[in-house]
Amino acid sequence: MIGGNVQTERGIICIEAAYQSEEKAKMDGYRYAFFSKKLNRILYSKSLDDRGLKHTFAVIEGFN
Repeated sequence: MIGGNVQTERGIICIEAAYQSEEKAKMDGYRYAFFSKKLNRILYSKSLDDRGLKHTFAVIEGFN
C-alpha cells in the first residue's frame, strides 16, 4: 500500500508513508485527512505546495 496510488471513496491518492500511531504522523507534519472505509484505515495528509492544492498521504497502520 505504501509508495503507490490507491483508490479511496474520495478518489485516487498517493500513499507515501505508514505510521503505527497518529502522533508519529503529526510529528512528521501530517494532519488528519479522513477515515477510509474502503481501506479501513485512517489517512493523514501533508501539503506539498504553498496553496494546499497538492497532497501526499500517510496511512495509520496501528489503527484497528
